Amino acid sequence: MVDSPKQADQTGMSLIELLSDELAWSMGPSGSPESDEPAVAVRDRVAAGFSDPVDFPPLTQAVIPGDRVVLAVDATLPDIQTLLGEVIEQFDSSQLGSLEVVLSEEASDDLMMDLANELSGKAGVSRHASTQRDSLMYLIADQDGNPVYLNRRIVDADFVLPVVSRFHDWVNADDRESSLSGNLFPLFADSASQRRHREHRTSDPSAFLQNLGMTLGVQAVFAVSADGGGHVAGVDCGSTGAPKESEAPDLPSGEAEVILAVLDGGQHQQSWTNLARAAAVVDLVANDGATVVLWSSISKNTPVDFQAAMQNDERETQDELSPTGASDTAEEVNGDGFPGNDLMWVAGRQLAKLCDRCRVMVRTHLDDELMEELGVGVVHGHEELERICSGDQSVGVLCGAQFFGARMIG
Repeated sequence: MVDSPKQADQTGMSLIELLSDELAWSMGPSGSPESDEPAVAVRDRVAAGFSDPVDFPPLTQAVIPGDRVVLAVDATLPDIQTLLGEVIEQFDSSQLGSLEVVLSEEASDDLMMDLANELSGKAGVSRHASTQRDSLMYLIADQDGNPVYLNRRIVDADFVLPVVSRFHDWVNADDRESSLSGNLFPLFADSASQRRHREHRTSDPSAFLQNLGMTLGVQAVFAVSADGGGHVAGVDCGSTGAPKESEAPDLPSGEAEVILAVLDGGQHQQSWTNLARAAAVVDLVANDGATVVLWSSISKNTPVDFQAAMQNDERETQDELSPTGASDTAEEVNGDGFPGNDLMWVAGRQLAKLCDRCRVMVRTHLDDELMEELGVGVVHGHEELERICSGDQSVGVLCGAQFFGARMIG
């Protein structure tokens, strides 16, 4: 039986209630599946961040009339439309030379259109293009002498404010150095630099990232955390060297035979990359042979690269890189000398990794045949979910599973 539309888009919290008899544990990005903080309007959180940053003067004092201001925005932010609307309201755009939102490359076409409508007359909206030379500017050489390009609008701006997701990084717990550059690298870098960073081609990235931060001159970061419902739980604003969040609670391990990971937070959160992020955190907590249900409301067909990654064991890689960091193989390099963006390939491999050792079932709004081609099972609604979790099986639930810290770029 397929759920009605209202039933089909249940949140993680409502699914916890549904499975209460079998529940072994439940968890959100900050520990509790619900926010531990009292409900505070996004407007109030943003205003407080602007007026009282950590180790930095009020942000409105950091710009002067005529400045070109760029918000470098992580497209995975919770409540992104509301959040950016409130951030932009804090700036007196009439006094600025320009105000622009540059979204990371992961931003969907739907999100781009919605934000363009939402921010019309207040700020320009563009999306980073990691493979297009005319949208990039050479910035610095990395530790191995490879050129690093960054989004041209960001480099040209008088004041750049990274607006990024802040999470306890369970998935990449041993990789902390990227915060030094205000989270602009590698998110807004060229595709070759992104690949090198992800594949650890740089011999010692710490010195390079310190130089990069100094070259960019980014002084403040606006960081947003999410709760288990996929909404804004908190805002941390301050200098790039300001103290970070306290240590996260431990992830549960080995206590559940069925793990349910829910993409919470609205339609803009329902993406294949977020599904892969959920798979990455489940991979940390699931025992071999466990049943995993990835619960989403995805309605967009599987990207070609994602599907190809799911159906292949290995991807051919080149050991030698050209000066731009791109493969010398003609098929792998575009006319500007950069390799294609491989975000969807990386995401597909993450889900394939989980499928190799667990029984994975996925809930989407797509036809069964499309999902079965990926080699995953299909869950249609809450009645099937109850059957999967019935009996003596214990169940663990991850709410807002995409916010647990799996980076697809970098």
